[in-house]
Amino acid sequence: MLEKRLNKPTFIIAGAPRCGTGYLYHILDSNKEIYMSKPEKPEPKFFLVDEEYNKGFEYYLKKYFSNVKSETAIGEKSTNYMESTVVPERIKKHLPDVKLIFIFRNPIKRAFSNYLWSKKNGLEKLDFYEALLKEEEREKTLDQKYRYARPYSYISRGFYARYIKNYLKYFDKKNILFLLFEEFITERDVICKRIYKFLNVSYRIPDLEQNIKINQANDGTQEMSEHEYNYLKEIYKNENKELALIAGLDLTIWDTI
Repeated sequence: MLEKRLNKPTFIIAGAPRCGTGYLYHILDSNKEIYMSKPEKPEPKFFLVDEEYNKGFEYYLKKYFSNVKSETAIGEKSTNYMESTVVPERIKKHLPDVKLIFIFRNPIKRAFSNYLWSKKNGLEKLDFYEALLKEEEREKTLDQKYRYARPYSYISRGFYARYIKNYLKYFDKKNILFLLFEEFITERDVICKRIYKFLNVSYRIPDLEQNIKINQANDGTQEMSEHEYNYLKEIYKNENKELALIAGLDLTIWDTI
C-alpha cells in the first residue's frame, strides 16, 4: 500500500550519453509543471545498477521523488539505461505506463565526444583510432568499478537500433519519443513543443541562462581525422538505416554534419 502513496515518475530520459540529455534535464526542470529527480548528479541509475535496484522500488521513490508537489509530469534522467539488456524489463515491472525519451546523435560524433570525455577525466591514454580498435578487448577486461560507466564503449554505444529493439519488446511506440540531438540544438523551441505535448504539459519557452553549454568535452585542440571518421561511418551504415526504420526518423542530417 505504501508504494501506491509515493510519487512515481511518469517519464524517463533513458539515453543516450553525450547527446544533450543534461541540457534537456535543465529545460524540463525549468518548467513549473514538471518535477525532475534531485539531485541531477549523480544520475539515479536505479534500474541499471544492481546494488541500487536491490534496495527496492520504495527506496528509489523516496530518494528521488519525495519532494514532488503538484507537478503534472515527474521525470528522471539516467542515460545509461538505453544500452542495458535488463533495464527495460525492470522499468516495465514497476512503471508499466511510463513514457520514455531517447535522444540520438550522429554516432560518429557521439563516439568522439565520449572519447574526449574519457580523456578529459583521466580515463583514456590511447589515441582515438587505437582506442576504437581495442574497444572490444578493453570491454572484456574492464575493471568492475567501471562496469556501468563503460568509459571505453565508444563504438558500441552508437548501436542505437539494437538497444531500441530491446525496449520495443516491453513498451509500445506511443509511449516513446525519439529525438535527434542535431535538431534539438538548432530548433530547440520546436523540439520542446513536441516534448511538452508528449508529456501533456503546457508549452512555455525554456527559461535558461544563455551560458549553459551542451556536451563541452572538446577543448578545441583535437579533431577527428578523416580516416577515423570513415572507419566509423562504415561501421554504422547499416545500423543507422535500421534505426531510421524502427524509430521513424529522417537521419539524412547525419550525412551533412
